Amino acid sequence: MSRIGLFKRGGAAVFVLVASAGFAAEPQADSDSATHEPLATTLSPPVSITYTGTSPALNITDDGTSTAGNGPAINVKETGLNRGINVSVTNTANEYSAVYGTTAGTGSGVVGVTTGIGGYGGKFQINNENSAQPALEGLTNGTGAAVYGLLQNARSGTGVYGNASSSSVEGVGVEGLGGYWGVYGTTASGGTGVHGESTATFAQDDEGFGVAGYSGSVSGVYGYNNGTASNCGGCPLAGVWGNSINGYGVYGQSSKSYAGYFAGKVAATSFQVISDRNVKTDFEPVNGQKLLDRVEAMPISSWAFKNDEQKLRHVGPTAQDFHDAFGLNGEDDTHINLTDIAGVSLAAIKQLNTELKRKDAEIAELKAQYAAQSQLAESLAARMNALEQQVATASRTGSTIP
Repeated sequence: MSRIGLFKRGGAAVFVLVASAGFAAEPQADSDSATHEPLATTLSPPVSITYTGTSPALNITDDGTSTAGNGPAINVKETGLNRGINVSVTNTANEYSAVYGTTAGTGSGVVGVTTGIGGYGGKFQINNENSAQPALEGLTNGTGAAVYGLLQNARSGTGVYGNASSSSVEGVGVEGLGGYWGVYGTTASGGTGVHGESTATFAQDDEGFGVAGYSGSVSGVYGYNNGTASNCGGCPLAGVWGNSINGYGVYGQSSKSYAGYFAGKVAATSFQVISDRNVKTDFEPVNGQKLLDRVEAMPISSWAFKNDEQKLRHVGPTAQDFHDAFGLNGEDDTHINLTDIAGVSLAAIKQLNTELKRKDAEIAELKAQYAAQSQLAESLAARMNALEQQVATASRTGSTIP
């Protein structure tokens, strides 16, 4: 049975609730020579405490000096169908917590544990639909994590799980905001550091994202992988991995910078560049001959990247030369847009094809002229041969040539 009462510690009265194992019926000396003197009798549950002052309604202190046992300062066991402890703050001007736990040791301020299979170790809920406050807030002045999730089940589970089950258009399961990392996830095995899943469908007339990242200056979503081998039966070694059946595995959007930036190799079974006529404007014709002349004048060489330790060879123009030749991709002269280099190549090929057709026509005309001249030469040769035969005959017979 739990006991509740006023105790004196160091001359000050403290309202304390202690378990039987931690309750001293007789005064006990502690390290600072203070005494724990019970000033009230034991109360039997249910116990209701109503308080309108400025101090906590209930203050529980365990200084660890009791020799009567090593049990908890308060132990509540509910065998019925209601809560073991119910704490409510009804004053809307009250800025303090309904439950507050602090520890000077190495344990936790507040711990919730469930031994069943259908409950939560801890649950934080906001019932006011107009409230914009988080259900759970973690704050630290140290160097550790404000919110930390640890999975000890070797089979499956989740360290930290967030679910936005609202039917409204916008809802965030887990949102992180930080000076460097908003949400940081790490895994020591073949699992996932941060996993996001959305069950929304297009039939719901909204958008659902498993993981959405936003940044004002740096990275919205950052993934890093330093593994060398995969032990999950063919799954990729990826810093960021996305999988989709009908939508986008990984989606990035930017109106001024890069929707995605990869400082390394990029592999794909297919690259699809958006080229819909309906998203384009300001169409202008291209002078194929001038473009072809610029392609011919543009330097193309073989080179290797400076940061490539293997110094693999590549062939192509530099972005600066490409920009000088065609002035595409705005003011950016350190990158080559795949759409632009493909368009330049196609336009050059088209111009070459036009020139080839023109030359083919010229060749065909020359061949026709040659054929006509050959036919004329053959005719002249035949007439010359006939004339020579007549001359020879007239010479033998002494006759004249008609």
